[in-house]
Amino acid sequence: GRPKKDALPDIEMTFHAQCVVGELRPEAWEQACRKESTFILIYDVRDSMSPAEILTEYKRQNTIEMKFRFLKSPVMLGPVYLKSKRRIEALGYVFVLALMLASYLEFRVRREMKQREEFLLLPGKKKTQVPSITTILEYLNMITVVSINGQRLLPDNVDKEALKMIRWAGFTEALYTEGL
Repeated sequence: GRPKKDALPDIEMTFHAQCVVGELRPEAWEQACRKESTFILIYDVRDSMSPAEILTEYKRQNTIEMKFRFLKSPVMLGPVYLKSKRRIEALGYVFVLALMLASYLEFRVRREMKQREEFLLLPGKKKTQVPSITTILEYLNMITVVSINGQRLLPDNVDKEALKMIRWAGFTEALYTEGL
């Protein structure tokens, strides 16, 4: 509508920038590269490790943290309530042992897949040669054992990828039917 008699007009302020890309100054580029490649890491193991070894270990820390994420998953571990410090410490050791076993299983499966040049077919027809421990356990959980008159059998409709997973882990189907 029409503005009132004493209304101030709307003022719009705009700015325009004109940018020109100049030539690259080599000294500025080198300084920027040095700054970006600087990695600050504070450590206290000077005598036993070189700075390069410390940096390598630090960068591998993410791999370990990802493994602990597997343990923290509510699917793998539900809520646990412990009162004594001794039991909490013992449970911590059990977690580390479980993590070591899971990592070793993952290592064996990946190594065998690489040696055989085979792939795991994931949902969506994606192929992988580096399945995570979670994926490996999901496939192994698909295996159902049927007991008929005390005899343990695998049904005919067992997932073929799950059977391959058993072999990649270094076992045979007899692990499920006969035990160790």
